[in-house]
Amino acid sequence: MPSEGSTPATTRTYKDGELIVEQGSVCEFMYIVRRGQVEILHNDQGALIQKAVLGKGSFFGEVPFLERIISPSIARTTARALGEVQVISVSQDTILHRIHDNPELGYRLLQTLSRRIRELEEEMIRYIVSG
Repeated sequence: MPSEGSTPATTRTYKDGELIVEQGSVCEFMYIVRRGQVEILHNDQGALIQKAVLGKGSFFGEVPFLERIISPSIARTTARALGEVQVISVSQDTILHRIHDNPELGYRLLQTLSRRIRELEEEMIRYIVSG
C-alpha cells in the first residue's frame, strides 16, 4: 500500500520487441523489471546500439527520473522488451516515500548507480587507450 501522497506503482506486460520507453520521449517514471529481460539501446543517427540487457530486479530510466526538478525530463535511451517482459513503472513521489519508509532501498539505488558510473569510466578508459 502506498504512503500518503504517493502514486501507486503500475505493472504492465510488454511483448517481444515492444518499446517501453523511446529515446527522446518525455520520461516521468523509473522502471523496474519484474520478469523477463529489457534491452537498453542508444539511437545514434538511426542506428540502434545495445548498451545493456537488464533482468529481474534491475531498473532503468533513473537518470531523467532523478534529474527532474519541476517538469519531466527526456529519456536518453530506448528500452525494448526481449521476449515477454513485465515492468513496474514508479513515480518520483512513490520512490521518495518508499525510500523514506525503507532507507535500504535508497542505498541499493545508490549502489547500482555507482556501479554504472564505474562501468562507464572503465569503458571510457578503454576507448581512450585504444586510440
